[in-house]
Amino acid sequence: MTPKKVIFLNQANLSTDVIYENLKVYTNLEIIPFYGISETFNYLNQHHTNINYIITKDNIEDIDSSRQVESFLKKNNFNIPCLVLGMHKSSSDLITSLKEPYTVKDIIVSIAKELSITPEEMVKVAVPTYYPYPRNFLQSGLKLVTSIFQSEKSNHRQLFKKDHIITDKDIEMLQKKNIKMIYVDSLDRLAFINKATDIILNKERNDSLNPEHRFIKSSAAFEYVHTIAKDIGIDQKSIAISHECIDSMQTIVDETASLSSLLNEMMNNKLAYKFRRSVLVNYLCSYLVNTLDYGTKEQIKILSYAAFFHDSYVKHDEWVDISSEKDLNQLAHITEQELEGLVTHAQNAAGVIAQYTSIPLGVSDIIKKHHGADNGIGFKLNHTSLSHLDIVFISADRWASEILKAKKESRAIRPKEIFITLDYLYKVNKFKKAIKALSVLEIN
Repeated sequence: MTPKKVIFLNQANLSTDVIYENLKVYTNLEIIPFYGISETFNYLNQHHTNINYIITKDNIEDIDSSRQVESFLKKNNFNIPCLVLGMHKSSSDLITSLKEPYTVKDIIVSIAKELSITPEEMVKVAVPTYYPYPRNFLQSGLKLVTSIFQSEKSNHRQLFKKDHIITDKDIEMLQKKNIKMIYVDSLDRLAFINKATDIILNKERNDSLNPEHRFIKSSAAFEYVHTIAKDIGIDQKSIAISHECIDSMQTIVDETASLSSLLNEMMNNKLAYKFRRSVLVNYLCSYLVNTLDYGTKEQIKILSYAAFFHDSYVKHDEWVDISSEKDLNQLAHITEQELEGLVTHAQNAAGVIAQYTSIPLGVSDIIKKHHGADNGIGFKLNHTSLSHLDIVFISADRWASEILKAKKESRAIRPKEIFITLDYLYKVNKFKKAIKALSVLEIN
């Protein structure tokens, strides 16, 4: 039987090779790799009738590849099912997506389900006596679960024995000999690729945890959830994505040496304003809880969730700094519907978040009161029934606005001036204590 054909559009890197080889060894599909949009579309124009499936990364080299693929298929009436690896929202029945974090196994299961490939068919895949893999699947530190062979004309000579641990010198030797492919006994092909996959992806995952990558990845997830909130409302998928994103944002906060470092890192990356503000609120909340001894790690977690979701129902980024009736009255070109949504955004977000049991208790209450109103409607400056955590959050929220406003206007950040402004606005002593604590933060 002729193998089904699958186009695989992704970046040219080792993790792509890992997915590609796993698909080949487990499914017996004919995988056709592409690394550029135009080449993919040219091929589809000529061969679309022979293609059974398409896999694409959501974003390739800052290009919204999944959106372009969907648009191309729709424009040309190509009814080819497509799997998007990453975040993608679509109303088409032909488009499915795997949100991060996904595994290679998740990809295989999705394709097998779509193309009706059974486990029995996978086991019966015809393979040669010695199965080939790319040389770069041998990573330093990999303990071999099978012997590794080199192809020499019609024979196979052993390079490494089972249980050998690959070293940098081994890799150097393979490079010098220009060995591009390695071979394993076909009976061990699955055991080898499973082990190699774990080593390679874990290494790439660790390499990717640098601050810049974490910012960009967290920002993308944040923007996705907030876009869904504005378009159709927060749903279960949004909540699932938010958990990992919030953990990542908290790691950013915990691992940042100072407020100045955090600001520099955020301003040096192209991040959405609302995301920057959310991270900054998170940082300031954590600082206040630790400085004023107002809570525990569990309460910092509650505040980090509130920082993520509190403005999810604000339609425009430039509106998130509105914190009083005076600010509201200065808005121009706003419809009655938009005005109502802005005035009730705290109530709306809190109501939705309260429905999900995976969100820590207390988050929805902080969100509802983050503009000082018990019912989440409107803006109040001096409410006396707020809890310590409410006050921590509101203080951090206002302080974040003042800091980012100065950054936006290319002004020096002067904590004492911010303190004077907010000390005048907030008369309640609890607020004054929090604002005073923030005023001693060093910002270079």
